[in-house]
Amino acid sequence: MASVNKASVNKATTTREKKYDIYVHETVVCCQGAIYDLLWIVCDDNQRKKVAESSLQGLLHLRDIQIRRQTVKADTFDPEVEAFIVNNKQLKIHLEDVVNIMDLPSAGGIPDIKLRYADKKLEFERKQKQGQLFRLYVDPKEQAITYKGLVQQIRESKGSTDEHFLRRIALCVICRLLCPSTKSQVSSEYLNLMLDDGDVNKINWATLTLDHLIACLKQYKNNKQTNLAGNLALLQVWYWEKFYVNKVKHNIDIDYSPRQKPLIQSWDKEKVAKREHANFAEGDVSKGLCT
Repeated sequence: MASVNKASVNKATTTREKKYDIYVHETVVCCQGAIYDLLWIVCDDNQRKKVAESSLQGLLHLRDIQIRRQTVKADTFDPEVEAFIVNNKQLKIHLEDVVNIMDLPSAGGIPDIKLRYADKKLEFERKQKQGQLFRLYVDPKEQAITYKGLVQQIRESKGSTDEHFLRRIALCVICRLLCPSTKSQVSSEYLNLMLDDGDVNKINWATLTLDHLIACLKQYKNNKQTNLAGNLALLQVWYWEKFYVNKVKHNIDIDYSPRQKPLIQSWDKEKVAKREHANFAEGDVSKGLCT
């Protein structure tokens, strides 16, 4: 795991703290900045240490970069082959790409909840635990688990790092980054993945977010939707990393080093601004996003 530049983070957050509002990112479907603010402004040092010791430690390397919705043209996605068709080439997002970009674990599969709790007694216990957790995390105003409500609960916990803290962080991350929908809510079904203390660290986060993104792209194309949900931060950096540009060929001077996971950490505002000068599909296609 690459080290976090605490000096630059502290400098960036000092001025942001004065005007910070936990609802500032509420209208954005996938918001990298929301998770950045949650981890570096709302959470304290002990809570960040808890995240660093978890399977979500790669999120501490996120930059506060806005999603450029026109970066990757979703219309080029072919649902039949689950790939983008660009310049007559099929380009797929692979699980290894997700791991390299976001430093998320990819071991194991996504459990089949119906199969795991096929026994009636186990299913009864599951529903009981899910209900208990839902009542703990529900936003009473919305009668749903919301990003706003979860962040407020984390703030009110006053530095707690108990099992509920990491579960709330995981739900926030699902809601605003890894598996966002068109609403700022998270389905209570995700609680089934983290019923017991320690379950958060057993989740195959890379597969979870990639499967959700592909499903969103299919829905976007098949239903001719105007808004695309899913992990757009992943999609954006995948495109930037997939199409290399350089000063000689494209008159754009971008440094693609260092090649350490997560690759998303290397895309700061200055680098993004340079990359935006390139036209869509301009660049040399890389065979893999190797670190």
